[in-house]
Formats: sequence, C-alpha cells, structure tokens
Amino acid sequence: MMEIWHPTNYEHVEILEQIDVHYGPRGLIIKVGDDRKIFSFIYNQQLKTANFVEAFRFMDEIKASYLVHEASEARQKYFGDRKLPWYLYKSTSSDFIDWYNQLPGPGTDVYHIEHHVIATVDSTFEILSMYEPKVLVENIK
Repeated sequence: MMEIWHPTNYEHVEILEQIDVHYGPRGLIIKVGDDRKIFSFIYNQQLKTANFVEAFRFMDEIKASYLVHEASEARQKYFGDRKLPWYLYKSTSSDFIDWYNQLPGPGTDVYHIEHHVIATVDSTFEILSMYEPKVLVENIK
C-alpha cells in the first residue's frame, strides 16, 4: 500500500519531468522538475549496509502502470480526490520490498526500509532506502 510522500523542501508542481539521474561515488541523485524549478533527490548517506540505497529501479510510465491503482487510492485518502496530480509516494510494505527480502542477507527483518516512488510524466523511479533523501530546490526563472 502506498501513501502520499511530501519530503521537506518539495513544492508541488502540476507536471513533473525527468531531468537527470546520476549514480556514482557520491550517491544517487535524481533530478526532476518543470519549467520553473528543479528538484534534486539526493541519496548520499552510507549507513549500515555501506550502500547509498538498497535497490533502485527505473521504468517508463507504461511499465510502471501497475502502480496507478495504489497511487490513485493514496491520493483519494490524502487529498479526497484521486484525480489530483501528485508524483511522490512511499511504502514500507510493497512488492519491491518483498522481492528485496527474498534476496540473501538481511532485509526488513533487520533494517527499516522504505520504498520511495518518484513518478514523472514519462518515467517512474523506485528506490529502496533506509532514509529519506535530501531534496534541493533550484529556481530556474
């Protein structure tokens, strides 16, 4: 089950587009935005597992359509309107977490792991992490 995720510094925009994704020695950075603002979701903490994130996957909007019903239910519960545009969700119990728990080694039996979803008009990012990312906002205009 997903819920609305509203991280610190995030400001709702009507349309969210993918700008850039980078994974390297300083972490995972996902940049999304519109024609006025860029939001950088920065996963740069190395915790107990020495990874910035536990798992990460990317899909186009058609492949990620399996999330539409849960996202709609989350918007209805939070806003009272399932048609309101919203792009950020999280869950502590999901198929992605279930998959991760089947892999060798510790999972949610040892660590608190959240499933973060960042959806754009063209793509969906899913991140398993033990912490919320920092969100930096850059004004374009």
